[in-house]
Amino acid sequence: MKGLAIASLILGILGFTGSFIFSASIIFALLAVSLAIPPIIKGVQRAFAITELILGGFGVIISIILIWIGFGIQIIVKTTKTG
Repeated sequence: MKGLAIASLILGILGFTGSFIFSASIIFALLAVSLAIPPIIKGVQRAFAITELILGGFGVIISIILIWIGFGIQIIVKTTKTG
């Protein structure tokens, strides 16, 4: 379980920081959130798991918002070009 907590923390950091750069980092964030749940339930390295859960959650939210904004910009550009 200690390895899961550390791995989920690393994935949470990657998902959070990568969400500003590349929207596919939502995969890292979702993996981080899913790997954080067992250590929280079992109480092993709970601080790492809670930190990762927060970072992973923020990464998911930021990625979804940026994907949504990107699609909105594409729609605006398409409608502007076609008239």
